[in-house]
Amino acid sequence: MQIIDEFIEVPESLKLLSDFYPGKRIMMFDIETTGLSAFQSFIYIIGVNEIVDGKWRIRQYFNDDGMSEPEIIEAFEKALPDYDAVIEFNGDKFDFPFVEKRMGQIQMKTGRQIENNHNRIQKIDLMKLIFPYKFALGLPNIKQKTIERYLGIHREDKYNGGELISIYLDYLSDNDSRKKHLVLQHNRDDMVGMISLLPILSIHSVAKGSTTVPALSTKEKGSKLYLCLSGQLKQAVPETIEAFAYHCDLKASGKSICLEVPLEKKTLLYFTPGGSGKVADYEKTSLFAPGLSTWVNQLMSYKESGRNKECFYEVNDAFLGNGEALMNYMGQMCGLIMEDRGKNR
Repeated sequence: MQIIDEFIEVPESLKLLSDFYPGKRIMMFDIETTGLSAFQSFIYIIGVNEIVDGKWRIRQYFNDDGMSEPEIIEAFEKALPDYDAVIEFNGDKFDFPFVEKRMGQIQMKTGRQIENNHNRIQKIDLMKLIFPYKFALGLPNIKQKTIERYLGIHREDKYNGGELISIYLDYLSDNDSRKKHLVLQHNRDDMVGMISLLPILSIHSVAKGSTTVPALSTKEKGSKLYLCLSGQLKQAVPETIEAFAYHCDLKASGKSICLEVPLEKKTLLYFTPGGSGKVADYEKTSLFAPGLSTWVNQLMSYKESGRNKECFYEVNDAFLGNGEALMNYMGQMCGLIMEDRGKNR
């Protein structure tokens, strides 16, 4: 086994970690394998990003002789308890299961048992975070390079993963330093690329509606009156986001976010939240905004019938003067809009 360390200048995007995960010790990781099947192939590089003495280090555990896989896995697993969380890209689906299966294969074939520490650490999969918003962001897929291009990052690999497998296997035969450099550089670029994906956290915060208490205003568009909720995000989004669903408009640019919700004047039957669904003995006419009614029980919920799933909030002083309720409502509607697949557009 060979360990290669490189210290790099701390990128601006790394500051997002302290904003979204304050006080947590975080590392990132990525693996390179000789194939997709953990039963027919093995790991030849484990790359790790981590903070060491206030500096950002890329560490690569390199299976330099084709036989050091147990050592690089064990070194990686021993490093994990020093951290609270690990950030990866598609690691929940591929990297971690692959490592675990290889640990099982190593124990079965050699009797060597490697302690599994990755099941004890919080995992933050950037692919999982951005997947629900693929439609809203206009992404054709959620491959790492596609997301990098969306974020304005362009890098060219001379070789793809499949080509690098043969280069690595050739290196084991001829010990060519150029081939070694190529496989290590590819993993190193992936690790730097993962740092560049951290603005995904800002996009995720838009979908969660994580803002200050929104400011209120109204505007007319055509014959409709809209309630406008405007707030500030913790961090700026990397690209302007514009999404529309449920007749609502959502726009985030920089640190600003605005939600425009159409208001309707309707006479609806009154039902108590979580009640039996039986009609009360009166009706009420007021202004309403679309949404769901699960988060603030003290506010009245109106439905056209007990079985109708379309709920409304009454736009009254109890709602408009409740900062927490406004934040919850904005967060809920932002999530619905960002995760919409097009049927409500």
